[in-house]
Amino acid sequence: MTPIRDYALIGNCETAALINPRGGIDWLCLPAFDSPSIFAALLDEKEGGDFTLHPAEDFQIERAYFEDSAILETRFTTETGVVRLTDFFVVARKSKARFYDFTSLYPVRKLVRLVELEAGAPVRMEIAVRSRPDYARQAVIWNKLSKHAHRSEQATIGGNAELVAAGNDLSGSFLVTRDQPLFVVLDYSDGEDTPDLAQIRRWLRTTTAFWREWNLFNYYKGPHEKLVRRSAVTLKLLTYARTGAFVAAPTTSLPEIAGGDANWDYRFTWVRDTSLFIQTLFGLGYSGEAKAFLNFAVEKWTRRFEKMGADPEAVTADVLYPIGDTPVPPEEFLEHLGGYQNSKPVRIGNAAEDQFQLDNYGHFLQSLFFYRETGGTIDAEKKKMLERLTEEASRFWKKEDNGIWEVRETHQFTYGKIMCWVALERARELLGDEGGRDRKGRRRNPFRNFRAGRGG
Repeated sequence: MTPIRDYALIGNCETAALINPRGGIDWLCLPAFDSPSIFAALLDEKEGGDFTLHPAEDFQIERAYFEDSAILETRFTTETGVVRLTDFFVVARKSKARFYDFTSLYPVRKLVRLVELEAGAPVRMEIAVRSRPDYARQAVIWNKLSKHAHRSEQATIGGNAELVAAGNDLSGSFLVTRDQPLFVVLDYSDGEDTPDLAQIRRWLRTTTAFWREWNLFNYYKGPHEKLVRRSAVTLKLLTYARTGAFVAAPTTSLPEIAGGDANWDYRFTWVRDTSLFIQTLFGLGYSGEAKAFLNFAVEKWTRRFEKMGADPEAVTADVLYPIGDTPVPPEEFLEHLGGYQNSKPVRIGNAAEDQFQLDNYGHFLQSLFFYRETGGTIDAEKKKMLERLTEEASRFWKKEDNGIWEVRETHQFTYGKIMCWVALERARELLGDEGGRDRKGRRRNPFRNFRAGRGG
């Protein structure tokens, strides 16, 4: 099984694919991060499904991203020749997007695999598509559109190679020459048109231009600049452009320790990450993504507040949010999948949604603080959230909670108390005397009875 560190990530701010060093796509959910997988060899090499593309003969591998982009290039060196596999999701901005707007994206919904001969004699490539929809709980049915294209309920596979259906799988081979590159497109849009090579090259130019232009807004100059820029691309790939959300990870059930059972579904937005995400993006120069995410978090909080009504005992600080309109599903075990390095159970959904975690008050208000410090305005909606969360932090800070590690039992955790203090400090700075003094004009200190340790 491929070590996690050896996977490459590509995406389109809607979903993401993990590609192993041999040119196999081992993880992909369609149409979004939190949708069911169609390839899940990451979690079970035999049952999960994958999309492989590599030379028919023995080969050596070199891999790198093209410039500071999410375009992956894999070079296969064989005894006869060298070919380059370019993997990318098409990313394009909407026509109405301003020059600084990289959050208004057109939903192209195409993953492209392009193989070109770089040196030597022609190289024969082998293709195999083992789609296993719904986390390998459903059988795929391929409908033949032409000798080069097949369509299932989830996507269309098309290109310039003839693909043959055998049971649930598609396979084929293609001789790559200097005059005849190979291309395969996984299209999960509503269209059924099979592109030609000219269209593939236009998509590659469009995607290359997107990443070059996006990188122009990265202001960071300093130590480890290349690593910082690569990390920024990864953060961008974790954003969900349609709503402004971002996922903690594009995968589920990768273990904290191989063989262990701490295997969680992270394809949701954690409130705890808000302040870190916003501070980082503003610091790099990506205010558009930071503002989009804050607006997403405020909207989600407002919906919960309206649902709770005026109940003074209600907790409005959620632990996590779904990235779209679909609720976070109940936590479920997928017993038929073996798990990454036999790490079971494989989970979808996350029961932490129903937990109480005190530290989120601090993270929420820290986010508003960063937002204001970088030029944002605390409008009426944000102020309502600020005041309510401040009041809750003052009232609930002595309660037991599930803590930063989201244990299933509640305890008194010091970290949660400290982050409540952060919340009140940020509220004092954001609200001024409104939130910082009592009726007699004295500075409030709701932690005056708190003792160090695991509780108050």
